[in-house]
Amino acid sequence: MDYDNQNQGNGPLHYQFEQTAPPRNGMTTAASVLGLATIVTCVLLTVYIPFVTGSLAILFALLSKGSDKRMSPSALSGITSAVVGLVMNVILIISVITLYLTNPVIHERANQLFEQRYGLTIDELWEEYRQ
Repeated sequence: MDYDNQNQGNGPLHYQFEQTAPPRNGMTTAASVLGLATIVTCVLLTVYIPFVTGSLAILFALLSKGSDKRMSPSALSGITSAVVGLVMNVILIISVITLYLTNPVIHERANQLFEQRYGLTIDELWEEYRQ
């Protein structure tokens, strides 16, 4: 009997293959990290940073594809999270502008804060800009 898995010519050959990890692509890792950073910075209520991290995540994911027909799962997760973060950021900006334009209490408070900081209200600034 063959207990040591050594073939002596009377049974099937037992080959052992080493499994190697697929090569890592730095662009896919960067895309997934930046995609997650897009969502995190949007949740932290920043305005400009999600646009930068989201567009970089999409760019890196597209560049990581190279000549392959399919994108890696890590690159796809980077694109997905970047798009989700960008959509969240746009919705946040639209809701703040809508709230400012429709709620008179918030409009008045924003005018007061703007006047304290810059010496004129937002409405006065718009009047100067229109002329």
